[in-house]
Amino acid sequence: MSTEADAGGPAPGIPEAPLLRELDGRVLVLTLNRPQRLNALTPELHAQLREAVEHAAHDPEVGALVSPDQATHSVRAVTWAAGISPRHP
Repeated sequence: MSTEADAGGPAPGIPEAPLLRELDGRVLVLTLNRPQRLNALTPELHAQLREAVEHAAHDPEVGALVSPDQATHSVRAVTWAAGISPRHP
């Protein structure tokens, strides 16, 4: 398994990448990495995501693409936008 974080993260003073890529076997995992902004898409992040998907579509090493859902962020963003408080079971 390879990941952009294998080297221990970015050097001090260098911001983390807004899109993390990890190849686990033949599964490419793309993770949005803007938790402070609830993973809202920016033009830069959108371009990186599009490039990663297009590259994966033509890469014989990639058999599947997954973008995990950060449930806590999704619920918080949706409920905040709707003006309601999230309920937890």
